[in-house]
Amino acid sequence: MPQNINLEFPLKNTHYCLVNANDLPFAHGCFDAVTTFNAVHHFDLDLFVSAEARVLRPGGLLSIYTRTSKQNVHTIWGQYFPEFTERETRLYQCERIEEAIGKVSELQLEGIQEFKNVRVEVLESLLDRARNFYYSTFAFYSADEFRLALEAFATSLTEFSSKGKIKDTAKNTMALAQRIYCVPFLVHIFGIL
Repeated sequence: MPQNINLEFPLKNTHYCLVNANDLPFAHGCFDAVTTFNAVHHFDLDLFVSAEARVLRPGGLLSIYTRTSKQNVHTIWGQYFPEFTERETRLYQCERIEEAIGKVSELQLEGIQEFKNVRVEVLESLLDRARNFYYSTFAFYSADEFRLALEAFATSLTEFSSKGKIKDTAKNTMALAQRIYCVPFLVHIFGIL
């Protein structure tokens, strides 16, 4: 994370910090919302969901925005970048996200929804993303494998493009869970003398 990210993206009541998402150094119930955007596949899902639930206040929201492996197959990368989907094995399915949320008694799943984004891309922009390792998946290629895959990707997209433009439909998933209000359980113990 850049040292000056707080200066680059100043938002009221927002402070950026770099922490272990599976073991948050924050007090219980201190956040209104916790979000992750296309990053949950880097975390141990059960530890992550449990850690986020702990720091949410009652009524707080957990938002997990990601791509599933089924969705990844249909991306421009999954279709045209050689072995992209075979090498990316960390993506979770919706059922697994639902299971992880269900394991945490303080969370209630509000819903899981798929989003579809239609984009028009420029070939060189896509190639730049690959060259700059926009997706961590590219780290699973050796230098030679990556070079060859990038060449094949460029050739395929050149044939697929219309006047240098490529229309792509990407799908992503968002799971939303709420920290439930816990009603205190009161036990009266009566002694008999």
